[in-house]
Amino acid sequence: MMEQPETFMAKYLSRCALWNWYNNSFIVIMDENGAQKLVLDEWQTMIFYMADGMTSLNELIASLMSRREDGITEQEFIDRVVATANELITDHCFIRLLEVKGSNEDRFDTPLKEQ
Repeated sequence: MMEQPETFMAKYLSRCALWNWYNNSFIVIMDENGAQKLVLDEWQTMIFYMADGMTSLNELIASLMSRREDGITEQEFIDRVVATANELITDHCFIRLLEVKGSNEDRFDTPLKEQ
């Protein structure tokens, strides 16, 4: 992550990849031709799905805090969520950061099967 953590945490997450539900729990990222590229794991799925352009990383962490497992400190949980979001942003380019609240492009807002 190249930005200061406070700046990064205040930005809004927006999907920028085509997707479908793989099953009831996981999302699969699709290419422009509708072929499957990657099935997201549980944490990637939660973060990708919540990247609606209206939710900041700070807000996402607050809403997921109830999923923190016993024995995991709050800071460890935050680090895990930030690392997963950063992976989806920088490694995969499946979500992007917005300076202000916005919305996802229509083609990224709903599953490909519903378009």
